[in-house]
Amino acid sequence: MSRRRKRGRISMPAPGYSRPPALSADGLTVGPLTSEDGETIGPHVFDETRSPESLLLPLVASLARAAGPGGRWRSPRSVTTGAWIVRALAEHIPKQHPDVRSIADVTPDVYQAWVNAAQRLETWPNRIRTAKAILEGAEGLPAETLRAVKATRAREPRESAEGPYGIRDLVRIRRAARRRTDAVESRIGKNRDLHNLYLSGQEPPDALRVRVKSVPMSMGQILDCLHRTVRMPQTWHGSSRKKQLLVRAALHLPPRERRYQRALFPTKADIYAIMLGLACEKGLNAAPMLRLRLSDIHQAGTDRTGRAVYTVQLDKPRSGSQRNSPSIFAGRASRLLEQAIFITQGVRDARADLGDPTDRLLVAAASIPMGHEADDMFSASLPDLSELSRAWHEEEEVLRKDGSSIDVKLRRVRKTYQGLTRRASQNSQEVHERDYVRNDPRIRELARREIEQAQVNIVADAGTVAGIHIGSDDLATARANPEAVAGNRGLRPSQLIDVIEGKLDTNGGVACKDIFHSPHPQDDGGICTASPVDCAGCPNSISTPDHLPMQLAILEVLEARAAAVFGTPHECDFDVYVIRYRSLIGRATAAEVEQARRAVTPQHISIAERLVRGDFDVWHRRLRRSAIPTHVSSR
Repeated sequence: MSRRRKRGRISMPAPGYSRPPALSADGLTVGPLTSEDGETIGPHVFDETRSPESLLLPLVASLARAAGPGGRWRSPRSVTTGAWIVRALAEHIPKQHPDVRSIADVTPDVYQAWVNAAQRLETWPNRIRTAKAILEGAEGLPAETLRAVKATRAREPRESAEGPYGIRDLVRIRRAARRRTDAVESRIGKNRDLHNLYLSGQEPPDALRVRVKSVPMSMGQILDCLHRTVRMPQTWHGSSRKKQLLVRAALHLPPRERRYQRALFPTKADIYAIMLGLACEKGLNAAPMLRLRLSDIHQAGTDRTGRAVYTVQLDKPRSGSQRNSPSIFAGRASRLLEQAIFITQGVRDARADLGDPTDRLLVAAASIPMGHEADDMFSASLPDLSELSRAWHEEEEVLRKDGSSIDVKLRRVRKTYQGLTRRASQNSQEVHERDYVRNDPRIRELARREIEQAQVNIVADAGTVAGIHIGSDDLATARANPEAVAGNRGLRPSQLIDVIEGKLDTNGGVACKDIFHSPHPQDDGGICTASPVDCAGCPNSISTPDHLPMQLAILEVLEARAAAVFGTPHECDFDVYVIRYRSLIGRATAAEVEQARRAVTPQHISIAERLVRGDFDVWHRRLRRSAIPTHVSSR
């Protein structure tokens, strides 16, 4: 019998309800709106922007459309960036071009001048991409300028003065972030246990109590007040220094710490430490980390040590249709994820008690020094990365051996991770190679040395493993007297006759003297299952002038494929095969090669294309990776 599903009542808008407009009546205010995550966007007000209204209003209207229902920007951060670009365009263009008084006066030259100025200022092309989105939606922009805007291609991120960290600096940053995360977990865990004892009525009778304005209070009562209000009791203000030191020690806080809410809740600096750890372990972007929710995290099992392994659904909106991507957290990354959930759980519990529940992972309490007030005890929206970084640097300093300080930035940590691990994280392999690996001068130097050594190894490999070669003179002799040639080549006369008659030919452009005893390790001496494209480097292969047309056709197809993937992560995949066939063809004389070139037919080319495509492989693979040296294919 099927289980009956509970049906809840759906709350519908009242009659006559209409969604609030994204743009105000005067056209100078965008929002407030609600994002797809239920957060408030805006309002963004432009009434103090110094710009002609006929230029400013179309830009603001374009921003409102992009931020409104069905628009391209769905998070407060994206809309804030768009608002900043609107102000930059509206103020910069009239300042540099006084004749521009309206959107209709923005010519392609004016727009290109702004792009050039932005490229000089920015390492990454985000400003130009956002400006393109604003201008493409601005009504009244001249058609020729709109074509110039659409034709703009944001260039690759250029190298900045702040390159990736060295390995030692990255290790120091990782240790500092881990040290802080462990300390926060220990402090919050101890205080949470004490608070739970108080709530369950099991607080020990001899527990520490302090007299606050003649009212004795236990540490459990103080922690309960902190949990409910994120503040110490009102009667605490004016307590003696000795009493304050006693309570701070009991709550595992530093002696000079005046922000008592740290006993139960993480601060922005603590959240930044967690983010640094995740960037060191997984190379994550800031935005997907800040958008993480508990509902995105699922335990997938355990590893060999019994530690949990998690599948985390990461959300990167600017990736379009590929915005959601799963990631596996194991080992240290799994432990860090569990720490983040534990450390921030108190904030989620407190917000639920206040009627503002959230399942966002990285949430923090407001840092309120004793005696101060705050309008918002918890951050209701995503914190700004610059605020988190500033909070970290106010409290932490990572030093090198010489005593100099390391400027800790999340983007540089991620860039270092991407370059060192050679693994793409939250982007395609092409973007990873283009924007991270090739922009790192140290990685380029390391890759140059690896490529040079790889080429030496490939040439040596291609030149030494090829099998038997029979020239034109020996082939003519073998046709008349197989016994005279077979013994010198380690062949039986019957084998040589089969080679001459083409009975042992493979699709790899050679003959095989023994297909039943494979030299490839994966076959264990049995029937050969290697791809025919590997035959050119097999010691069982036999090459004669009769095979040259097929070899030339295969080499032509391989070179075409290698040219097609040049500049991509697969540009080395064909190198070993190209060099092997060049080495094989190089054994023939110039006259033999010229005669074979005239004998190449469309059928040879068709077979060669099918060979490279993998149509003749036993396991229907494209090029067998086992035949490619590790130092080449590891890219």
